[in-house]
Amino acid sequence: MAYASFPYASGAYGAAGAGAEWSPDPGNVLFLSPRDSDLATMTASTAVASLPVTNLQNQEPSRVWRTTSATNQYVDIIFARSAPWNAVAMSAFTGTDAMVWRLSFYAAAADIGVTPALTSGWQSVWPEGYRHTDPEWGPEVALLQVTNEDTNYRYARVEFSDPSDTSGYIDIGRLAVGRAAQFGINCDFGNGVTFAPNDTQEPNGWGQIFTEPRPANRLFEMTWSALGQREVHNVAMELTRLRGLGGDVFCFLDPGEVEFFHKWSMQALFTGRADYRSAPLWVTDIDDQLRMAWGFSLALVQKR
Repeated sequence: MAYASFPYASGAYGAAGAGAEWSPDPGNVLFLSPRDSDLATMTASTAVASLPVTNLQNQEPSRVWRTTSATNQYVDIIFARSAPWNAVAMSAFTGTDAMVWRLSFYAAAADIGVTPALTSGWQSVWPEGYRHTDPEWGPEVALLQVTNEDTNYRYARVEFSDPSDTSGYIDIGRLAVGRAAQFGINCDFGNGVTFAPNDTQEPNGWGQIFTEPRPANRLFEMTWSALGQREVHNVAMELTRLRGLGGDVFCFLDPGEVEFFHKWSMQALFTGRADYRSAPLWVTDIDDQLRMAWGFSLALVQKR
């Protein structure tokens, strides 16, 4: 169905494209690396001179791209290589309950903004339109996907519009467009979310304790005891190898969650080592072949 009036009715409300025979469960943990969009060329519809669109390629969420209007804004992306891209994520964005966005891919540069080969349609930046009311939460994150198993694209446009905004601009701190990594087997039970306080307490020697409140670190910890050898080596290992400890990554514990989406999602950094170990078990791999299983654990901390 169409989404409201122009420009939202110009695309279908929902994802487009054909699905593959093999695909992970939609509730499995999803990772999205900004690496390829960081290597791409980005141009914007508008930008404040001191807050350019290239800030989207800087992993510090406080360094934002700021538009000069809150409606009909976009970022055009020319990737350094063609690949079957299928997702966009952003963090540290401003927007009202009415803010929407759209992800489109194009077969040629001349088609950008005219004839998309694949589009998500206009979608709310909030999961199914649900905006949480938790105080002192941030930075906000959002995820938008399209179904694309194996069609390569080099050109993309991400559009934003907020018809209820009264500030006259949109701020976005980080943008990642690329190929999502979502494993065919989800992480084990017993994994979870940790809040590590950063507050300081200073006793003065007279029984008083002075404090300085600081935002707590939020951490995700997860383990896969058995995942297919090809999927581990070609997807998981490459994700942790290329991002290391200095490169950020978006992580969504359940990309289909609504009420807890903001609690289970973040722009993050890997912490510590990523150890991969073979296991005495055979599982169905990403290519539907029975292969040796491998296990590994990942830990991530929120990027602020």
